[in-house]
Amino acid sequence: MPATKSPTVCGITIYPIKSCGGISLKTCKVGPLGLENDRRFMFVEDSIKRFITQRVYPSLAFIHPLIDEARNLLTLTTEGQDSLELPLHPDTKNLKLYSVQLWKDDLMAYDVGEAASEWITTFLRRHADHDQVDKDLSERNVPGIMRMVVLDPSNGQYERPAHPQLPGVQSPFTDQSPVSMGFESSREDMNRNLLRRGVSNGQTIPMSRFRDNISIKDTISWEEDEWLVAKVGDVTYYIIEPLARCPLTCIDQETAKKDKWKDSSVLEHLKKTRQFENTPGNGYFCVHTAPLTAGTVSIGDGVKVLERIPVEYRKKILQSE
Repeated sequence: MPATKSPTVCGITIYPIKSCGGISLKTCKVGPLGLENDRRFMFVEDSIKRFITQRVYPSLAFIHPLIDEARNLLTLTTEGQDSLELPLHPDTKNLKLYSVQLWKDDLMAYDVGEAASEWITTFLRRHADHDQVDKDLSERNVPGIMRMVVLDPSNGQYERPAHPQLPGVQSPFTDQSPVSMGFESSREDMNRNLLRRGVSNGQTIPMSRFRDNISIKDTISWEEDEWLVAKVGDVTYYIIEPLARCPLTCIDQETAKKDKWKDSSVLEHLKKTRQFENTPGNGYFCVHTAPLTAGTVSIGDGVKVLERIPVEYRKKILQSE
């Protein structure tokens, strides 16, 4: 069922460093790697070269990167620690290249350098007690050496296809797709159900929990399940699939603490109300998308659904309550 109003873009957010704080924008360029400057950097454990996220280190939410395009600067900021300025677009010819692991993907990325390594290692050690509050550990676990890496697709070293049928479209250091979209009407419906069930202590969940890139208002709740191709501003997107959520949705992005709900969480709620028949056990909110064209996205841009999934191919929701 199409929306009765005209859907529009109401939020644009990029996350320059995976799993750290976001930057809200009024307009942003969009290309085959998603929104400009989104998830181009990532922290990894030095010993195994594997990515880290708020799932293990909730305190990463306290890191608020700043971008100055004119000066080519990415600044790492957090309370109680000196800021660190780094090149936003570093000259990778002088950086060490090695393979890093992001979920099941082995990706070639460049080490940003010792200053960044020292900064993030110091940060995580300062916040070790905070990050272990919800873990059953008998001893304080001091984080090891961390590194910061950046991707550079310009020299052919970085390869991460977003979809097998979309040549040239790649995902940055996102969990899956280049661009995620969130829908305010669906979030409002989810919050109404949370309050009705009485499990969230009267708490409602902001869109920031879902760390989407483009937020859209004035749709019918959950109509995004039917979308296949949509034009947002002057960019056309292929809607890959609904987005399976993880425990990060249970972390307050302001306090970096997990919700304390009785016998439930927002993730458990989504698993009960937003499961699909072919993928039981997951809870879904937002959608994975891939840009089919390049352009810009701006607050207030109109959204037009160009193609919907045929009825016989739409995913069916499993209703458990």
